Amino acid sequence: MQPVAIIDLGTNTFHLLITELNGSYEVKFRARRSVRLGHEGMEEKQIHPNAQERALSALSYFKGVIKENNIHEVHAYGTSAFRNANNGRVFAQKIKENTGIEVNIIDGEREAELICNGVRLATEIEDHTLIVDIGGGSVEFIIANEKDVLWKRSYEIGAQRLLQMFHKEDPIHPDDVDCMETYLSNELEELFIQLRKYQVRQMVGASGTFDTLFDIQHSRNNKKTNKKSTTEVLDKNTYWETHRKLLTLDKEGRLAMKGMIPMRADMIVVASCLISFILKRHLIELIKTSRYALKEGVLYEIINENASVSI
Repeated sequence: MQPVAIIDLGTNTFHLLITELNGSYEVKFRARRSVRLGHEGMEEKQIHPNAQERALSALSYFKGVIKENNIHEVHAYGTSAFRNANNGRVFAQKIKENTGIEVNIIDGEREAELICNGVRLATEIEDHTLIVDIGGGSVEFIIANEKDVLWKRSYEIGAQRLLQMFHKEDPIHPDDVDCMETYLSNELEELFIQLRKYQVRQMVGASGTFDTLFDIQHSRNNKKTNKKSTTEVLDKNTYWETHRKLLTLDKEGRLAMKGMIPMRADMIVVASCLISFILKRHLIELIKTSRYALKEGVLYEIINENASVSI
């Protein structure tokens, strides 16, 4: 068996995935830690010392798990916070010196590619589909079909950035929602050109916000989430009900919602506003969620590099 560790160093959350490859793949362990790399220093394009301490603490824990499992193959990817911070590469070197983990800082195009591959591992991509991954620092949009990526782009409009720019009161003020939509209209003009060009009618939301929205939907129906399932359908009517409710709640109210993950409570309002903006501007008939994203995209590539391993 070939154990592999994959680490996704996101702007808000660090994820660890441990798998074993032996003719197929088996997920052995998952962990996530809230690090909030974008907190305090994002506007100054700096990873703040406090955020660095949180990150090093999380990676120290990950390193311990990796050592316990005697894993020698480690893939670590730094995304928006690392590529945009002036001290991103310096901090990546600090991580290597402190933990031995070498961080590969990737650009937005590469991030989008890995996310698409992760979704392919989770579900079949039917027809022309919009894949959306809402991170803390950036948002990746990919239009793909069963075989090809037709268009992809990464925008530095992640939930942490939108939170700082527009969520100035809690609950969010309607005027700030309007301002956010005006901003998104200017930023995402090319996205809607491509959606019309490829006549996209389906959306797959990768992990994060979409997982939480589905968990809220499931909790409302008094059902237990099947953690083994890699993809689910997000009911549009239920989503709109949830979205309207999110606009009226403060953080305490959001935390009280069944299915809400505490680490999502701050940013889920602006992230949901982004989703609602897309749905209002373009006809999406079906919304699915994918629990697989970047780290599983790395796994997808490892699998395809090893001809003896099947998906």
